[in-house]
Formats: sequence, C-alpha cells, structure tokens
Amino acid sequence: MSVPSTSKHVLALLALCCATFIAGLNGPALTDSDEAFYAQSAQEMIERSDWLTPYFNGVTRFEKPVLYYWLAAISYTVNGVSAWAARLPSALAGIGLVVLAYTAGRRWYDHTTAFYAGLIVATSFGSIAMAHQALPDLPLAFFVSVTIWGAFVGLLPDPPGTIITRSRQPWLILSATGAACAFLVKGPVGLVLLLSVLLPLNAIEWTLFKRFWQARPTHIAIAVIFGLAIALPWYFAMTLEHGVEYLERFFIAENFDRFATDRYNAPRPFWYYGPIVIGGLLPWSLFAPLCLRQLLSRPTSLRPDLATLRVGLWAAMPLVFYTFSIGKQPRYILPVLIPLSIFLAHGLVSALRDPTEKSRSFGVCCMASGGIMFILAALIYRAQPLLISVSPTMVTTSSIALTLSGILTIATAFVYIRSMAQFWGHTSVSLIAASTIVLNLVAHYGVLAHSGQSEVQRMAAMIHAEQINDEPYGRHRVFNRNLLYYVQAPHVELPVMQAVYDFLRTPDRVLCVLHDEDVRALAREGIPFRELGSVSYLNTGSLTLRMLLDPDADRYINQVILISNH
Repeated sequence: MSVPSTSKHVLALLALCCATFIAGLNGPALTDSDEAFYAQSAQEMIERSDWLTPYFNGVTRFEKPVLYYWLAAISYTVNGVSAWAARLPSALAGIGLVVLAYTAGRRWYDHTTAFYAGLIVATSFGSIAMAHQALPDLPLAFFVSVTIWGAFVGLLPDPPGTIITRSRQPWLILSATGAACAFLVKGPVGLVLLLSVLLPLNAIEWTLFKRFWQARPTHIAIAVIFGLAIALPWYFAMTLEHGVEYLERFFIAENFDRFATDRYNAPRPFWYYGPIVIGGLLPWSLFAPLCLRQLLSRPTSLRPDLATLRVGLWAAMPLVFYTFSIGKQPRYILPVLIPLSIFLAHGLVSALRDPTEKSRSFGVCCMASGGIMFILAALIYRAQPLLISVSPTMVTTSSIALTLSGILTIATAFVYIRSMAQFWGHTSVSLIAASTIVLNLVAHYGVLAHSGQSEVQRMAAMIHAEQINDEPYGRHRVFNRNLLYYVQAPHVELPVMQAVYDFLRTPDRVLCVLHDEDVRALAREGIPFRELGSVSYLNTGSLTLRMLLDPDADRYINQVILISNH
C-alpha cells in the first residue's frame, strides 16, 4: 500500500529537522549569553523543588515568566542535566514551526508549496541557530504562530478553493492555548501580535469582501476562558508569593521598558530588521526576487487573493510592530518565520511550474545559494586564528565540505537552466537544503566543537580543584553567566573593580576569575594575589560577521585567569 503524499512529506520534514535542529544540540558549551540564565535557573528549580519561582545564583529571577524554565526542567528530569537537555525545548519548538508551516501551506495552497514552506523553516540559517540555543524565543515564535493560525482558521471565512472548516471551536481553543503559552513564555506580546494582525486584516476583509468573523460569540468566550485558565494561575500564585513587586517588575520593566525605552538595548535604526530578516532566512531569502516578480506580474486588483493577503499581513504587522520599538533585538522578529517561508515557497513553486519565463531567474537564485556556501567556507578558513580549540585539519575539512556542497548546487542549477526540466529544479532545491545540513554539521561538530573540555569547563575544573574548604569564588567581566552552570556552586557577583578589591581583601581565602587586564590592574594597585591557572577564551556566542572578516586574535580572544588572595 502506498504512503499518502502528506505522510511522506511530514516524515521527510521530520527527518530533515533531526539533521538541522537535533544534530549538534550538545555543542558547543553554554555560552555566557542569556541561554545560561535559562539552563541554570531550570536546574535550580529542580534543586530547590520550587516550581513556582525561578532563581539564578540563588536570587529570584523576575525577568521572564516560567514556561521555558518548566520545559527545560522537565527535559532535565527525563534526559539528565546537560546543554543538550537545556536546548531541547528550542529544538522541539523549531520542529513545531516546521509542521505548522506545512499545515498552513497545505490548507491554503497545495502539497508542494506546503512541503517547501516546511523545508525553508527547517533549513534557514536563523531557525537552525536559534534551535541550538537554550532561549525562549523560538518557543515564543511557535506559540505566537499557533495563536495567529488558530485565529485565522477559527474566526475568518475560508479562502475560496481551500479546505472548508467544519468546526471552529477546536481552532479557537488551539489559538487560546497558543496565546496562553506565549503569555507564560514572555508575557502579553503574543496577544499584542495577534491583535496587530487580526484587527487590520478584519477591517480590510470587511471593506473588500463584506465578510466578518464566522465563529459564534459563545465559541469565542469558551476559548477565552480556556486560555485564561491556562495563563493566569501561575501569575496569581506569584503575586501571592511575592506581592505586586513581581507584577511591576515584569510588566513595566520587562515589557514596556524593553519596547519603549533604551534601558536594556541600545536604540537601533528603523531599517534594522531588514538585514536581520534577509540574513536569518538565508539561503532562501535569495529567492525573494522570484516572489516579487510574481506579485508585480499580476494585474492590479482591488480584491487580492485572500490567502496571500492573510500571509502578507501575518508577516508585515509583527515587523511593523517591532520596527517601532526602541529596544530592538534580532530574536524578536522570529514570529514572521512561517508567513515569510510560505511566501517564499509559493514563489519558488510558481517559478518551477512556469519554467519558460523564470528558469534563468530560478537558476541564478540557486547559484547564488551555492555561492553563499563558498563565502562561508572562505570565512571559516579565514577565521582559524580565532578557533583556538579546533584543529587546523578540522577547519580545513569543514571549509572543503562547504565548498563541495556549493559547487554541486551551482552545477545542478546550471543544468536546470540549460534543460528547464523540473527534475533538476527540484534537485537544486534539495541540494540547497543538503548544504544547510552540511553547514549545521560543520558548525557544531567542526568549527564550534572542542576536542576535550571547553574553556569554561576547564575553568570550572580549576575552581573545584582549588576549593580546599569550599572557599567562595567571584567573577568579574568574564564567563558572565555560564560559569555558574559548570561549577554548580553559587558565585559572588563582582560588578565593578572596587568590588573585586574588597572581595580580595577579605581575611579568609577566596578565589576570583578575572580578565588578564584586570589582573594587571590588581598588580598596579599593589593588591596581593596568587595566580592559579588560566585559559584562553573566545565567546562563540558573540561571534559576528565583523569578527570573521577581521579575525584578530589579540582583540577577540580573552585570557581568563583564576587567582586567590592567599
């Protein structure tokens, strides 16, 4: 008996997700970015047997709600404490986004468009990178996408020629569940994004088509009650436990201030998210000209295609919302991943089905995707001075692997241009996806891998070896958050050098982890200390294109030193 095409597509996408989201999940070590906050707080949640209040370094952490901590703690309980387990919720959210992209594309377009939409989500550079970090942003994107998609199907009329919605209540409950989970991940932003899409879309559809919501008020009320029952109990319990201080800290400082002020993030220009979206959707964003050409070639109409209108607003309104924010961050824009992937997939499939006019453009886009692999291979090879924990052989092998994948992609695209056969077009797309798999394997088993322990793990081992009587240890400016995770003992936070001086002047023996510049400052001040060990450290979590273009080891590699006051 033959396997239905939907089952084949879903199985193929799940296998692809294993190669892009799951493979390499345990490496590198947790960086000293925000992911160490979530990994460590989840562990302290288990150690304290306190599943209500998140803690970090023994101090209450009011910055974010509880759901990601719960997910990571459950992963720890099942899989054991590890970076792999801490990152698993993000990887699973990535898989959920792939399945949702396929579901939406299948309902509004066709099997092929749906499959390519899921493939784009599974193999875009940004989604792969975020799936390998213990951060709540990809789960938030998944829950927000579920919220918007469930509201589309549950509330709005079905676009002509699409699957008919028989019962709207389950879809509304799905939307409410997504909104509640988003509220437990990062607060009210999920509801805000839903309204930013739904309200203007409803106004446009009423103006153009005189069509309004199809769901009954009782169905909406049931869904709202269901969502509130999920979202509110934890906030109510936190208020009982910690008073209104928590509500003020979270809703004002962590939501309003992050959006409307530069308290947490430096102001960025209005065009900031343009390069972020293009870079995050690579290599598929290179196919955007095909989509634009398709839109421009259509006759002007005051009644646009409903599915295209909804996908367009789904992508545009979150982008507009975050563009007007002051404290912009690249990760915030992840909720546009599904609609943009559907948009790109629709343009890509349309080009494949009309090869006479678009074969050359499609082939050029495929060649450009292969060229991206060449560029990345060159950057990795050039970055050898920074990759101090990776053998030169591994760096060279990684560069060669990416180069070969780029050559194969370009050659296949050239054959497609000459033959205009759909087989070679689909093969080119498959090779681009395969190239991203190679990139993921190269990144997490080659460029970011360690032959032994990582730098932060070696420093943690030094601290354990030197703590004769469980002496306290402090840190300043280095291993900002991840050292605690690997030492597994609270540290003394030393925010300024004066705090370092006071800490080292205590009569009892203490340990301190410092940048080599700060150690030299201690010597100039005449403060006695004893150097116990050191590691050379590159924070891979802060790698930027600028660093890869100018791999100056003296500038970017830190010498981290462990000292004692006795």
